[in-house]
Amino acid sequence: MQVFGNKKGGKHSGGSNNTERAEAHVQREDEYIPQSDSVEKIKEKRSKKAKKKKTRKVILTILIILAVLLVGAYIAIEYFTEPPDTDNSGLKGDEDKIEAGVTNGRYNGMYTFMVVGLDKVGNNTDTIMVGCLNVVDGELNVINIPRDTLINSGYNVKKINYVYPACINNNKDAIGELKLALEDMLGFGIDKYAVIDISAAEQIVDTIGGVEFDVPTDMHYDDPVQDLHINIDAGLQKLNGEQTVQVLRFRNTYAGGDIQRIGVQQDLFKAMASQILSLGNVPNIGKLIDIVENNTETDLTADNIRFYIKEFLLLDKDNINFYTLPGDTSGSIFGLSYVYPYIDEWLELVNDKINPWEKKVDIENVNMVTYANGNFYSTTGELKGGVTSFMHYEAGTSVAGAGVYPYTSSVTDNTN
Repeated sequence: MQVFGNKKGGKHSGGSNNTERAEAHVQREDEYIPQSDSVEKIKEKRSKKAKKKKTRKVILTILIILAVLLVGAYIAIEYFTEPPDTDNSGLKGDEDKIEAGVTNGRYNGMYTFMVVGLDKVGNNTDTIMVGCLNVVDGELNVINIPRDTLINSGYNVKKINYVYPACINNNKDAIGELKLALEDMLGFGIDKYAVIDISAAEQIVDTIGGVEFDVPTDMHYDDPVQDLHINIDAGLQKLNGEQTVQVLRFRNTYAGGDIQRIGVQQDLFKAMASQILSLGNVPNIGKLIDIVENNTETDLTADNIRFYIKEFLLLDKDNINFYTLPGDTSGSIFGLSYVYPYIDEWLELVNDKINPWEKKVDIENVNMVTYANGNFYSTTGELKGGVTSFMHYEAGTSVAGAGVYPYTSSVTDNTN
């Protein structure tokens, strides 16, 4: 028996065909390689193929990880959500017409809320918003209430943003009192509330990878007392979390005062919403839920928060709308600035955008006061505490001589 050589015609021949088998093996591995190719070229081609295989593996791994994160996020927000309870007591003044436990005349899928942005320095409620999430129509409407809005309050400073700190200083229910003050303006009960530490915006923006925003004006301001130092130039740029909070808090050089500041905040909120709704931020949903839960005083449960986030993610960014209470922003009462609400326009805005009831809110359902033509006009016919109850009251001024009359229409000069 021959030990060496190839088998040819029943016999083993020399070892020359071993080379042929090796070359055939190379051809199977590298498909076709011309015999004229050098060893270096062969190695180069093999290296390229290896890199392609490695790249495909990396991409596949990333896709698998992303799929796992997406499935996890979906499970978290799909199966651990619960819509919030709703206030079914009807419009103010109509409570006796509502059958207990029955949502007579209330639209399904509409959830009202109050959101307060709290600056812990002085317990200032610098951002006050009321809104409604309509999960049936896929729409979110939010109305900003200017901080200097005149309200029918027993306090000597009759501004909406004075209610919260005044209650804190007098050991009262600050959230409850502010909620009641807003319900007086709305004419119906607010389902849920959330008081958010403004620093939460910093964490949210950093989590979503920053927010692209066109800063409308140079923002440079230093206040050592508040440890507030703002140094942001105007122009389109990507803001990090700290810069976002600075833009939200800045108010010093706006020609339009607080109303212009509200407009900038609304534009920034829209930009943040658009960034959150982008596909790339889906894996961050769990982190966003944690940030909201850890930085919010609210009567929402954890499942309620996940419900809101789930429904928010289903929204089209064009269906997220911000509005501002209509009013005269140039008002002043005994040296303090006030916004005098345009009550008719306000009721129209409420009914069109956030009223969850089939019945329209009218002046009989609200407790509001405004000032025009040298007099105060109240939907209840009275001003709590009277004119003399205002801080810095000065007898003999034009406001001191103002009368208080029932509000009946927007033509206030004919009311009295």
